[in-house]
Amino acid sequence: YFKAFTKQFTTGENYQAGADREVQTIRQLMIDFLQNHSQEGRPPACPPLHPVLSRDVTSLFDKNSHHYTAIVFESNSSYIGREVILDLLQYENIVVRRALNSDKAFLDKLGVPSVPSCYLIHPNGSHGLI
Repeated sequence: YFKAFTKQFTTGENYQAGADREVQTIRQLMIDFLQNHSQEGRPPACPPLHPVLSRDVTSLFDKNSHHYTAIVFESNSSYIGREVILDLLQYENIVVRRALNSDKAFLDKLGVPSVPSCYLIHPNGSHGLI
């Protein structure tokens, strides 16, 4: 594993794969590795992979922005939101966050019937389930 934008020479950090070398398993292990970095050891280009709180999601509705914001609602054990965050990181016009399904009242308020689901906030402030 090589940290992004490292200024000093490094041979990287060794990663020992277990018996399960399936692509999905390795992908999830790398997501765990990125998410569990300490703040000082966190790569500068690494997006936030932790879930946002319902009050933080609500504040996103009130802002006009220059990009789309996608919120992936999922269970705590799901990797879908984190995978989407990393997959779409290369695009400048969309920001992806993940939220957990533990706040049932909030999901009902937004009309999110099941998880995983994606809620999209447009740059003009309009929003809805997609």
